[in-house]
Amino acid sequence: MNGSAIVCRVFVVMAMLATLVTFGRGVLAGDFVRVSPDLEIYFEEAGSGPPIVFIPGWTGTSESFQQQLSHFSKRYRAVSYDPRS
Repeated sequence: MNGSAIVCRVFVVMAMLATLVTFGRGVLAGDFVRVSPDLEIYFEEAGSGPPIVFIPGWTGTSESFQQQLSHFSKRYRAVSYDPRS
């Protein structure tokens, strides 16, 4: 995969997350979003209000943000996702 394809996929993932953060509402829930014909990304979300997105680093997953999602969902729409592995 060349550099521009990677940048394009990252842009698509971020656009999908922005859409989820803007239009979705609910309690802590996990689901998958299809970002291309061959790629689904897992995300978790909780709360309502201004969005806050937790992005795990390197080998992290959305699971590492469970306590943050629980805490911040009281005032914010908290979202975390699993990056591609």
